[in-house]
Amino acid sequence: MLEGTVAFVTGGGSGIGRGIALCLAAHGAAVVVSDLDAEMSRAAADEVKASGGRGFAVVGDVGQWEQADDVLAQGVRLAGGPVDILVNCAGLYFSVPFHQLSREAHERLYAVNVSGVFAMCQAAVPAMKARRCGKIVNIASVSGKDPFASSASYGSSKSAVIGMTKSLAKELGPYNINVNAVCPGLVYTKMQDDQCRRIAAETGRQPEDVWRQRLAAVPLGRGQEPSDIGEAVAFLASERARNVTGQALNVCGGQQMMD
Repeated sequence: MLEGTVAFVTGGGSGIGRGIALCLAAHGAAVVVSDLDAEMSRAAADEVKASGGRGFAVVGDVGQWEQADDVLAQGVRLAGGPVDILVNCAGLYFSVPFHQLSREAHERLYAVNVSGVFAMCQAAVPAMKARRCGKIVNIASVSGKDPFASSASYGSSKSAVIGMTKSLAKELGPYNINVNAVCPGLVYTKMQDDQCRRIAAETGRQPEDVWRQRLAAVPLGRGQEPSDIGEAVAFLASERARNVTGQALNVCGGQQMMD
């Protein structure tokens, strides 16, 4: 679906981002993996290469607005062509009662989850507008539509990403640029594992019991793999979805069925 394109994936060194990077490469895209962790970024790019794809690693902190232009430019130089697909996946998650969350933690989360998406879009859009083509896929969350308890910062940040996605879709549509979001449900990554272990320690249960309880709310009875999110991104980034824009697609096994 994506042969001949260049994709740039923030937060691509691990978890969902890594799954997205591998999936886009499997569909033919050259993939620039951007991550705060240089070792993970290189490892993900190497995995893309090992699978037969073209992978490139760059290091950047999307929570630092001023880095966006430079990080994107590095990716363009390495890939040897303009970015056709921008995937904003980098994100932070805290599950803390709102009155216990520090101002510093809240502001850092918003810097990455919201301002980071905005800054990367600002960096990528001028070239897309000039070429009158481009695909932007923002990774939000089902909690951006129906937030969980003790996640006021995270849930509201993902609501902001969904709102930003819809606004950009209207603004950039005349330039033939599609902007969509994917809203994952329960994806068993290290972030999810850490949360299950924390809840288990607080409640005297086993982490696997916490995970099973969460899955009980999923009609399909299973969590998502990073590749499930990757396939949704690949579709939205392809010409098969050329008339899909401004959407926030749930990939959650039916856990949430809100628009």
